[in-house]
Amino acid sequence: MKSRQFNHSITVLLLLSLFCSFIFAKYTSAEMEVNIDWNIIADGYISYSNLSVSIPSNSSNQKVTSIQISEPYTLEMNGSVWRANIELYNFSEKTVKGKFIVTTDYIKRTQIWDTSTSDYLNPSKLVDINEDIRAEASKFSGISFPNNTISLAKWVHENLEYDKAYISGSYPASSVLETKRGVCDEYSHLFIAMCRSLGIPARIVVGYVFDSSGQIYGNDSWTPHAWAEVYDKGWGWIEVDPTYEEFLNLDALRVRTATGIDQEETKDKLEALGVAKELNFSASTSIKILRKSEVSKINVNLELIAQPEDSLSQPVTIIIKNSNQYPIFLTASLAVPQGIDCNCSNNVLLQPGEKKKVSYDLNLSGVIEPDMKYNFSVKALTEYGSAEGSFERMIITPAFTSVQELPPQFMLFIAIAVGVAIILIIVAIVIRW
Repeated sequence: MKSRQFNHSITVLLLLSLFCSFIFAKYTSAEMEVNIDWNIIADGYISYSNLSVSIPSNSSNQKVTSIQISEPYTLEMNGSVWRANIELYNFSEKTVKGKFIVTTDYIKRTQIWDTSTSDYLNPSKLVDINEDIRAEASKFSGISFPNNTISLAKWVHENLEYDKAYISGSYPASSVLETKRGVCDEYSHLFIAMCRSLGIPARIVVGYVFDSSGQIYGNDSWTPHAWAEVYDKGWGWIEVDPTYEEFLNLDALRVRTATGIDQEETKDKLEALGVAKELNFSASTSIKILRKSEVSKINVNLELIAQPEDSLSQPVTIIIKNSNQYPIFLTASLAVPQGIDCNCSNNVLLQPGEKKKVSYDLNLSGVIEPDMKYNFSVKALTEYGSAEGSFERMIITPAFTSVQELPPQFMLFIAIAVGVAIILIIVAIVIRW
């Protein structure tokens, strides 16, 4: 066995490598220019056609400030569902151009009430509800709104695997529950089916999202996307995105172009009269960001409660205050050094002006070695801000924990000293006698 030195050798180790976090900063508001071209190509003469297309509409979080369509149109408005009806005459090839200015704000929202939501409670072609869906959704039946919908979105997000092989079609909710695979359409249809089975009105929203994080689509561009809305008498219509696991406060870089009982209802429609045998219809969309903002009025602080220097745990508290006049839903997580044991992520719903604390306990037993000084960095993360802090630890072990660890020379010295002491005691006793 190698003997230890009398003087401790202390190594200072600075741990700065933080776990990758899956929390991405959100844009809270934006203004976009949306250009849509509807293209009709026929192999013959078309005397008359009626084109009915979904267009961007007003909602709790979206406002359309300008509509320009290159052909005469009538606007059909049914709540948050807007369609432009366009009549065309005497053509074989035609392109109708639409230009829309859209603003979104996912902090400040306008509550939209609906007098009739029965259509959004019943099964449909893509939102079918079987016993398996009812059974799975019933696990959340004892939870009040909005926590029930938050939990449902979380379950769908965590139990489905995003699979781009499903992009080419839409599959009913019962099939999605069975395969547990799909893209945004499948995530949304299953979520909506589970909500309706619990008596929560829900509908699909389709449009475009700017996937700046690359979290889902793996790019930095506008991509067709689907999400959902749920209705509550106290909240109105609320947007929920189970693909991204977002509730209420979605990323503002998105444009909604249609809403319906399921995706089938959101499709554009074309009727035509003429001598043509084949008629091809397509639409292309381009979106330009005019303005975007991350302003949120969310304050994030980090509190590290002092502990003994040799403690193997560290309590950490994230303090979040919502200074807005509107409720905020966010994820509060900790980025911690690799090797620290911590379940460091929680969803938080904050009412206007409310402050909440989210506490975690870091287990350091897997990263600390004796006789070394550690400086740990931690970072509180939310979609709307962050805060950093650090703490130190050092465990000093005794120079020798047993007699066997003493050096041989020292053992010999002790033995001689003890022997001499015994001899002196004997001599003193003899002299006394």
